[in-house]
Amino acid sequence: MGPALDATRSNAQRIAPGAPVVRSQSSTHIWILSFLLLTGLACRIYDLGRLPLWTDEAESSINALTILQKGVPADSYQGSPLFENWMIQPWPDNPEFEFRDISYSDRHVAAYHGWLPLYSIALSFRLFGITSSPAGMLRPQYDEAQRLRRTIAARLPSVFFGMLCIVGFYLAGCRLQGRETGLVAALLATFLALNIVYSQTARYYVETTAGVTFCIWATLAMRQNARWRDFLIGGVLFSLLFYTHLVAFATACLMWAIVMAFRANPWRARAPKVLAFVGVIAGLCTPWLMATGYLKFSGQLPKAWRLLTLPGDLIVIRLLVKEFGFVVAMGAMLRGAVVVLRRRVWPRVTEPFERYKKSFVFAYLWLVVSYVVFFFTMPPASFGVSRLTPLLLPPALLFLAMVLCSVAAIFSKRRVLPVAAIGATALVLMANWRHPDNVRLAKLGWKNRMT
Repeated sequence: MGPALDATRSNAQRIAPGAPVVRSQSSTHIWILSFLLLTGLACRIYDLGRLPLWTDEAESSINALTILQKGVPADSYQGSPLFENWMIQPWPDNPEFEFRDISYSDRHVAAYHGWLPLYSIALSFRLFGITSSPAGMLRPQYDEAQRLRRTIAARLPSVFFGMLCIVGFYLAGCRLQGRETGLVAALLATFLALNIVYSQTARYYVETTAGVTFCIWATLAMRQNARWRDFLIGGVLFSLLFYTHLVAFATACLMWAIVMAFRANPWRARAPKVLAFVGVIAGLCTPWLMATGYLKFSGQLPKAWRLLTLPGDLIVIRLLVKEFGFVVAMGAMLRGAVVVLRRRVWPRVTEPFERYKKSFVFAYLWLVVSYVVFFFTMPPASFGVSRLTPLLLPPALLFLAMVLCSVAAIFSKRRVLPVAAIGATALVLMANWRHPDNVRLAKLGWKNRMT
């Protein structure tokens, strides 16, 4: 098996393949990661409340206020029903409104969006002492300082998850290829403007990205070490992703099943751990399914792909002109080049890619599976590139980090990190330059906000 999926290697070999773990080197990596975390925090905290909450952020904030009122994200606030998107259904029992928002189940609780981001905003509001506004007032109720405080309180949870996201990229990169890859992945996650925007937005974007990243790490840990704690921690992390983004959770479960199916150890030896993993998820997630009536609710949601004209409406066409399309195309070209040049060029050129081919396949497959699951499960109201991006970002950045470190190893095996870091910096500058609307630090405001 390849290094990413090889359970026979020691931890030291897995972290730094082909070289002993040196204490000074480990200390250097810790200092670099600490620098990235501090810099990333500064980028995300800076100017956090300058722009007012946009539409979807306000929706999430209202959901959080209903949690403070009723304990759950309810379908009404201040006596009026909430309408979040254009997907509605008849409401014959209501004397005033003909339709109701399909984002809420028949039990009057949110079922379209994950609860974890909403509860994190509610917790932030509680810590800031923010309560619901008085109903029925048709004039501004708060001065500029109070509005700024409410805006910052709504966005701070995303800053927290944004920092966890950087740590998750580091851990997943270490599992895939080594510490250098982990640091390069953390560098990309720290300075990519899109990821900074996610970490400054009171929505579920960065929570989804962080959850997917940690599930990638947990899947690799279960595959490589297969310890009881790996499966138990993995069950908790997968459950947290369930409460964040159901499509991302479905993707992670499918990838976990694929990886476990190709494990070398006999099923009899790992069956109890697998059952424990499934049991943790079932125990933590089943109560929500029953309380919200989600199984009945999900049957009422139309699927976007049934309304499309294929192949013209495939999102792939739009993705190919973005960075994700570059990653997908590069992955296919890279594999073809390695196969063609395997015995025709200097072995040092293909060796880094051959050595970690299972790692590349894993990240690339997660990227493709994410798109396929999104395509066939997402309702029309959320069927767009902006909603797909948080699912694709973790495997795409990890794949790019592995490519950069492998290319750097061709030029200098002793200077993999600095060479790869230069390439990662160039990539970040290019991506941020191509999408100036995402570079929040360089703008006083956005003309086009995310939808």
